[in-house]
Amino acid sequence: MFLGQYQHNLDNKGRLTIPARYRELLEEGAYLTQGFDRNLLLLSEQAFLKIYAGLQGTNLTDPTGRLL
Repeated sequence: MFLGQYQHNLDNKGRLTIPARYRELLEEGAYLTQGFDRNLLLLSEQAFLKIYAGLQGTNLTDPTGRLL
């Protein structure tokens, strides 16, 4: 899990540079998605699939479920 706040710039092509100390942890890929409170969530595939499995039973016609 990555916790904290990081300030990074995008390059001229709109790419984000990943700090070297995190590259090895992300070699197998990751999911970047909008989190809560205007933040980003960077999840391993295993963590993402666990959350996704929990959401599959959510009723999308329910206003609370739609918030997710």
